[in-house]
Amino acid sequence: MSGDLQLVLLGEARYTALELFARADIDPELVRRFWRALGYTDVPDDDRIFTDADLRALETMARFMQSGVSDEVTVQQARVYGSSLARIAA
Repeated sequence: MSGDLQLVLLGEARYTALELFARADIDPELVRRFWRALGYTDVPDDDRIFTDADLRALETMARFMQSGVSDEVTVQQARVYGSSLARIAA
């Protein structure tokens, strides 16, 4: 893996989507909605592209929802983050 790609991934690609969902103990469809809201594309469930940083992000999302925030608000918040980052990048 090139150094540039390593920077983008923020770590070693260790997990498939299915492994990530199981480790984070979050409904896969909710995770897919969350990733899309952030601006990421869907990936095949068996591609090993997710990192420990991705796992930590999902664990943070789970804690956010455990504090009483609804799934919908969590996805809306991700959409705000994603669109803000897109504007910064532009």
